[in-house]
Amino acid sequence: MTSNPLPLPAAGCQTPEKSDRWGMVVFLALASAVNYADRTAMSTVLPALRSELGLSDVALGLLGSFFLWSYAVFSPIAGVLADRLSRSAVVTFSLVAWSVVTALTGLVPGFNSLLVLRVALGVSECLFLPAAYALIAQFHALSTRARAMSLISIGVNGGVVIGGAAAGFLAEHWGWRASFLVFGAMGLVLAMLAKRFLPGAATIGGVGPMPASASFPSSTVVAGTAAAFARPNLPPPAL
Repeated sequence: MTSNPLPLPAAGCQTPEKSDRWGMVVFLALASAVNYADRTAMSTVLPALRSELGLSDVALGLLGSFFLWSYAVFSPIAGVLADRLSRSAVVTFSLVAWSVVTALTGLVPGFNSLLVLRVALGVSECLFLPAAYALIAQFHALSTRARAMSLISIGVNGGVVIGGAAAGFLAEHWGWRASFLVFGAMGLVLAMLAKRFLPGAATIGGVGPMPASASFPSSTVVAGTAAAFARPNLPPPAL
């Protein structure tokens, strides 16, 4: 007996087509690129920040450490939210929130407001990856899951490279604030497409555990493995 290659959807939801599953992954990869471009932009424009806002080395270091600490501290909470709420909604909210924070970074009057926004960026961005990876695991079987997750890695690394280069170019021609305004606008435009590419809000993490057949290509593999471990007197394997 073969199983459905996709996770069983919640009541009232349709199982997404193959094109929909890969469309979702491409959307998440693009969002990952914007996510990492936003955070990389800061390190690119540090010299301009130092000059305009009169920041010391300690202040510049705090901008990075406050972002990383807020990201790390709130990441477990992000995982809980992705398990209990609509993963699509968490992804969309994260994308909108970090894009707004990024755009506001381009309008800061001084160091204190910039530091607050760095914390807000860490909190809003940490929500994204747990929900994104959970969506991929939910809608991609083992036969395609690794390939789908590899696209997220491409987005992450592409965002670092392209984001740093683009932020430097924008800063050189239009000032350091331009990069944050542009990246923030890009994220908001991408968020407008979320409903088209992400599964509906009914596909939530809190609907209960997925059946074993939803995560493995064949339910017989699961049943056979479970039966093997249940036998008390199996002979040792031949060497």
